[in-house]
Amino acid sequence: MSMTSMATVAAAAIYLIGAASADEGWYATLSGGTDMPTGGDVQKDMSSSVLNLGTLNPALEGTGGSLTFNRTSWRDVYGDAPLVNFELGYNWSKALTGYARLGYVWDSSRSFLAGTADIPALGGAQDIYGKYSDYNSWLLTIGGRYTFNTESALKPYLGADIGAAFVKEIDATYTIPTAGIIVSDARLTDRTTAFTGGIEAGLLYDVAPNVQVGGSVGLRYVGGLDGGSTDLSGLGIAATPDAGHRLSVPLTISLSAKF
Repeated sequence: MSMTSMATVAAAAIYLIGAASADEGWYATLSGGTDMPTGGDVQKDMSSSVLNLGTLNPALEGTGGSLTFNRTSWRDVYGDAPLVNFELGYNWSKALTGYARLGYVWDSSRSFLAGTADIPALGGAQDIYGKYSDYNSWLLTIGGRYTFNTESALKPYLGADIGAAFVKEIDATYTIPTAGIIVSDARLTDRTTAFTGGIEAGLLYDVAPNVQVGGSVGLRYVGGLDGGSTDLSGLGIAATPDAGHRLSVPLTISLSAKF
């Protein structure tokens, strides 16, 4: 075979391979937005009796009382949380994509009414206020996405993923202002690795041959967190119960590049 024929065959092979795999290849996506908690409890109902509140406030030496902590939802404590994701994926075809995603969610607690303290020496029920440490969660997931209307510049899609959430421990500060009692940095939940799973729907738009922008809305589940240790023993609580699951709605915008 002549050099010209070999070059022609090689060029044809490269063309055919490129045509066959034009819709395949790697891509990377950076996205950000907000993660809105909609369900689940960060604090379960708790109650206790304290025989001597003097351990918390010397002025109440010899005074006892009973404490009731109300069920508190994630929404009660934390608002809409910032969210960032980095995604590395592979387009198996125009429609089907597989990916691995690393996400980070964080938020600050607001002060909230955590329960009541029945202290007869102070006239009965006294409000207990709470404030938690920041919520910090890394999410590592794998998933897939199916894209519709692939010949158009504007493409709707559906996706789902599963993985693990690595949630930092949460500490609580409780105050009973009328009793002069402050319990600071008590361990509410321990550092936890929890199951997470999510679904999403979104739109992608081709702004260039290898660049897309997009937006999505989803639903994410993060499993319950492990209860804390004996840091609340001064309030008569040996250990806090496990926190409930966290259900949230992430809203994101994204920028993707194929390579």
